[in-house]
Amino acid sequence: MTNQNYEREIYIVVSQTGAIMSRILKGVTKDEYNHVSLSLDKGLGTMYSFGRLHAYNPWIGGFVMESPYWGTFKRFQETEAIVLSVPVTKEQYEELEEFLRQMYSEKRKYHYNYLGVMLALFSIVYQQENCYYCSEFVRD
Repeated sequence: MTNQNYEREIYIVVSQTGAIMSRILKGVTKDEYNHVSLSLDKGLGTMYSFGRLHAYNPWIGGFVMESPYWGTFKRFQETEAIVLSVPVTKEQYEELEEFLRQMYSEKRKYHYNYLGVMLALFSIVYQQENCYYCSEFVRD
């Protein structure tokens, strides 16, 4: 392992809200959790992911800012989650912060990868430009 100066942390939030779509995915995959978000904030007040654009409509998705205090997470207060802390250098943190800021400022050009998430259930990778599902986004 290299001797890097890890001064900051980012947070990966893996969750199960209990919403209809998440229960369907849980039933199909048998995975305990099926949504993932990324946060730069230890308090998780702001998280980024690909998911539903409106709390009451699971069919229209894209790049979203999430929070436990509003939207889907507030609506499903029984949400279960695991928070993973990942150490990063100051430079990595600042690069990710700028990337997320830029992406959010252009959020209308990003779309939810519905076909990709369905094919992933069969271990088939399908990627499109500017289209992601949540784990694809956090992974990349």
